[in-house]
Amino acid sequence: VSLVMVLLIIWCTQRAGRYRKKMKKVQEDNKNLDELILDKKMYEGGLGAAGKDEDIDMVANPMVVKFKGLQEQLKEYQATTGYYEKEKKKHNEQIERLREQRAKLNEAVKKLKLQLEEQRNRVQAQKKLREMRAQQAENINKEIADQKSPVGGDVQYEAEDPAIDDDDEDEDGDDLGREAI
Repeated sequence: VSLVMVLLIIWCTQRAGRYRKKMKKVQEDNKNLDELILDKKMYEGGLGAAGKDEDIDMVANPMVVKFKGLQEQLKEYQATTGYYEKEKKKHNEQIERLREQRAKLNEAVKKLKLQLEEQRNRVQAQKKLREMRAQQAENINKEIADQKSPVGGDVQYEAEDPAIDDDDEDEDGDDLGREAI
């Protein structure tokens, strides 16, 4: 059993060593490829081909030089004509206008909040008042129901209200009943 274990350990270490050698070789190959790619990008790309040890004379593009000159002339012109000051003034005016608008909006929001709070308070006060009146009416109804009549029975209510006779019995045709009102 111990001999088998020793052989198994030896076999595993040999395999691990073999895979390590392969991995190191692949890493070295990748490093060489990366260097080769960098060399090709550096020396073989661009305007022309040159060897590793040769220099390429670079000439500036005349359009780029002209464009840079025009940009400098434009900046000088803008500086002499006060372009930047005018732009700065316009931007400052716009910033001030926006600040004023923001202040007005903040005031409007504050007013609306106050109105909303007042309305809430008013609604709550009305609700409390209605509740108090309902409670008072309920108390009055209880008192009336609890009262005894002097005859000895409870207070009795008429089931119907006395009706008003709307018919006009006179001959003149002027009906002063409910229809006229």
